[in-house]
Amino acid sequence: KHSINVAIKNMADFIISAAAFWILGFGIMFGETNGGWFGTSDFLISGKDAWTNLFFMFQVVFVGTAATIDSGAIVGRVKFGAYVFLSFIISILIYPFFGHWAWGSLLHSDQAGWLESLGFIDFAGSTVVHSIGGWVALASVIIIGPRIGKFNPDGTVNKIQPHNMLLAYLGAFILFFGWFGFNAGSTTTGDSSIGLILINTTLSGVFGALAASLLSWKFSEMHLPEGDMVINGLLGGLVGITAGCANVDTIGAAAIGTVSGMIAYTGVRVMEEVFHLDDVVGAVPVHAFCGVWGTISLTFFMDPKDYAGGSMLTQLGVQALGVVTAFVWSFGISYVLISIMHKFIGMRVDPDDEERGLNISEHGAITPWQDVVSGIHRAIETGDLNHAVPVEIGGTEEQVAVYFNRLLAELADLANLATNASEGDLTGSILPKSASDRLRHAFGGMLNNLSKVTQKVESVAIGIDNRSLDLTKSTEQLENEISQAIDSLNTRIGELSGIILRNKESMEASLSDVREMTSETESIAKSIAKVNEQFEIIEKIVTQVSDVSEQTNLLSLNASIEAAKAGVSGKGFAVVAKEVRALSEKSKKAHEDIKSSVGFGREKSQGLFTRSSGVLDRAKSNQKNLEGLDHDFVAMEENLNLVIDHVSAQNTSLGSNISQLDSVADGLRREVKSLLETIHFFTKSIPT
Repeated sequence: KHSINVAIKNMADFIISAAAFWILGFGIMFGETNGGWFGTSDFLISGKDAWTNLFFMFQVVFVGTAATIDSGAIVGRVKFGAYVFLSFIISILIYPFFGHWAWGSLLHSDQAGWLESLGFIDFAGSTVVHSIGGWVALASVIIIGPRIGKFNPDGTVNKIQPHNMLLAYLGAFILFFGWFGFNAGSTTTGDSSIGLILINTTLSGVFGALAASLLSWKFSEMHLPEGDMVINGLLGGLVGITAGCANVDTIGAAAIGTVSGMIAYTGVRVMEEVFHLDDVVGAVPVHAFCGVWGTISLTFFMDPKDYAGGSMLTQLGVQALGVVTAFVWSFGISYVLISIMHKFIGMRVDPDDEERGLNISEHGAITPWQDVVSGIHRAIETGDLNHAVPVEIGGTEEQVAVYFNRLLAELADLANLATNASEGDLTGSILPKSASDRLRHAFGGMLNNLSKVTQKVESVAIGIDNRSLDLTKSTEQLENEISQAIDSLNTRIGELSGIILRNKESMEASLSDVREMTSETESIAKSIAKVNEQFEIIEKIVTQVSDVSEQTNLLSLNASIEAAKAGVSGKGFAVVAKEVRALSEKSKKAHEDIKSSVGFGREKSQGLFTRSSGVLDRAKSNQKNLEGLDHDFVAMEENLNLVIDHVSAQNTSLGSNISQLDSVADGLRREVKSLLETIHFFTKSIPT
């Protein structure tokens, strides 16, 4: 649908560029220099000088090439008038000025441009021709945007197949052959020096094709060598060697071509998948990127004696300066210009025109295939069965058009038969013999069957709808009951949690009291133990008192005996003996009293000690039990929390299941409704 537009644009490129180059561009590029920046002579050449005539004809093809590179990048979406104006600007301004900087001395040997004076090498135009055109293409692609349907909303890429891959390969072969004139002709001589140029051109092109093919074979979606990538690799290799085809050896040419093929393949992938730029034919990677590589890489493979300033680094710097200057100049001028045009006059066609194709919208032209496709589309959209598509005898589309017209005719006959069937009886029991009668009979049977099916489906639909309503009510009732039960359970669990919390607090207080009582009991037990120790000491003292009493009693008895022996003279001693005996009796009595008291005290103390020990043991046991009960309350609280979480989860799951049941019911309603609508539509479409 864009093929005629593309052909006209390529023809227009050469027409516009040749005219503009003769009027102004040739003089700017090759005239006598003004400080190495632009030429000031050789405008509107008269044709009187034979060499100038030949040189102009050779160079006009170069400017035509630079002007047409952006054509392939922006296929199918640019207004023809805007495109022609862009080609005019390239031919009269962008290309000639940079051409003078790099090639100014080609016509007048003493009129070198400023880049050329620094030692910049671009033998046949990797940068001067291809990168200049490629950077214009990049600006166009960025501003104008991708084709409709090239990228999905998520950014993934849709591969839009070429219109005719055979024509693409024919074009590639023509370019490959023409490149020998492009590169070898740049010697402007016919001697044996062109031999190296020809073989370098061949090697770089084929190695570029091999590299791109292998990468495509490895990394493409189907792991097959893609046809367009083979072409891009070939052209990338040819572009890459164009700058140094007369300066490098065959090894260098093969290396430059291999890397160029890799750049051509990866450049297309990166532009589409990373930056979402729609370059239809890969013009930017092939011409701009490979042009940059070829211009810089010749430094590594050229003869060192030809280095500018005798240094590789100096030559490399000059080459890099040249490619950067080309980018800034070409991309900068074209980006500003295209932006202005796009804003004020519009560079892009309307979406409807893009969908129809630029053949029709821009030129009012149409191809036979497009006639057929448009006719089929019109028949489908309008339902007009009497509008046949045009047939071009001998064309590749002839059979498609003929068969589609026959199909339209058959459908028209069927529609007429169906219309006429309303005048006859379609339910007869006798099977008609003619084709039209059999068709009428079949239509009648089909309508009867459809009527029965419709009734059954409607009955089923009513039943499903009723069951769906019952199911909805049941699920709603079940949901309410479960919600109430869960609410009640949550309430009871809350109450139980409160009781547990209160009991836990009380238990903790009791546990604290028991711990204090246990501590006090232990103190009492220790005090009683000390009392027992004191009683033991007292008992020892009492025993000693008893011994003293016994000794006193014996002393009293001895005193009485001695007093009796002494007679009158022993009366005083008898008195002493009597007092001693009295003292002994008192001591004995005191001993008995103290012993009785100590025994009673010791017995009471021992009993108290025994009871306090029992109390202490029970207190410790109660403390242990209370501590265990405290742990049980904590575990019970954790279990209740788990129960609450589980009940909540079950409630959520039940809600989800109920939602699913509702969704199923809604789906049943929609399916039955759709089926009924289909049957009703079909029955209404057939005249009864």
